[in-house]
Amino acid sequence: MPEPIRLLTADGARSSGLSFDQPVPRQLVHRAAIAEVFVTDAVVQGDDHYLVGAQWPRDHAFYHPTAGGGTDPVLFAETIRQAMVYLAHRHQGVPLGSRFTGRDIAWELTDTGPLLVRDEPTAALLDARWTWLDRRRRRLRVDVVLSVDGHVCGRGHISAAVLGERQYRILRRRTDFAPAGPPVPPVRREPAAHVGRLRAKDVVVGRDPAGDGWRLLLDQSHPSLFDHPVDHVPLMGLMEAVRQIGHFVAHAGPADDRAWSLTAFDATFTTFIELDQPTALVVRSPHGNTGSPHRIPLTVDVEQARATVATTRSVWSAA
Repeated sequence: MPEPIRLLTADGARSSGLSFDQPVPRQLVHRAAIAEVFVTDAVVQGDDHYLVGAQWPRDHAFYHPTAGGGTDPVLFAETIRQAMVYLAHRHQGVPLGSRFTGRDIAWELTDTGPLLVRDEPTAALLDARWTWLDRRRRRLRVDVVLSVDGHVCGRGHISAAVLGERQYRILRRRTDFAPAGPPVPPVRREPAAHVGRLRAKDVVVGRDPAGDGWRLLLDQSHPSLFDHPVDHVPLMGLMEAVRQIGHFVAHAGPADDRAWSLTAFDATFTTFIELDQPTALVVRSPHGNTGSPHRIPLTVDVEQARATVATTRSVWSAA
């Protein structure tokens, strides 16, 4: 993935026409609420090469700063998703009303220093490169390099397939018949402080009373995770669940004064994760397998009806 070749600072980006003045129209990133739109603009840099601007708030009802005072890292993931959708509609000829089915996503923060929350919102730049993996089947991938204040501080990618509404409905009819599986006992949400949340309403996981695993507990009225109605578990809901489990694991050992934060995440999906099926979150990495005193790698499999429907890998780093 090439480094950003010319425009690294927000001022330099503005000089070439990139705007940070307001969010893009919400329908172009598949959001209902303006407060959930972070992409502000995109300018063409070359064939399938773009510079995307985003503004990250100092604080947000859901994406709040880390314990170390940094911008919520999951904002980077949501901005990658929004950039993909915006570029598709604005620059790649994908019509509004199309559906995007995610195949995989990965991101990593390589330098968290520029992401410290300061006295004004963060102007983030994504150097983005679009690739049609299969034009006939409308399969795509977007690779990005993140820079803030002239410093490269992260990279990531997302891949998806684009479907028309009719294609999507046919696909969902084919996958709506997952076996119900055996009855599962009720699960209580984990206390917010145990999983790094400030509010109980933002907790999306609970420990399975039948074993050592976790269960996904999504509230479809949540204004950020379910900004608009969807018929399957959204990517950001799953990422938040893994983030909460990671926080629990990172803070389960001997107490210390270090601030742990999520610095890398990737996920691959084999099928849709259904909202009406019990969802198990199985931690595969041994509890004490940190690899380093400053890094905790975590693998979490997502299971429905005893079948793995997604696999995630994440890294927690100590400040």
